[in-house]
Amino acid sequence: MHAVDQLELVLSRVQFIAEIALIAKCKQSELHLALTLISELASVYSKTHENHDSLIKNFLEVS
Repeated sequence: MHAVDQLELVLSRVQFIAEIALIAKCKQSELHLALTLISELASVYSKTHENHDSLIKNFLEVS
């Protein structure tokens, strides 16, 4: 999978988790879990791609 496609996939997952957490009116513990999932997704992605900033820049230019 191309790096920009991977970034798009991660960002769509982050957006999905955030939207569900907001719509569902989560308890504090559930919101914490959602934020933890978002953090872990971002962390795994950035560890996999050392030139994270350039990937984001490329993604924004393509969109």
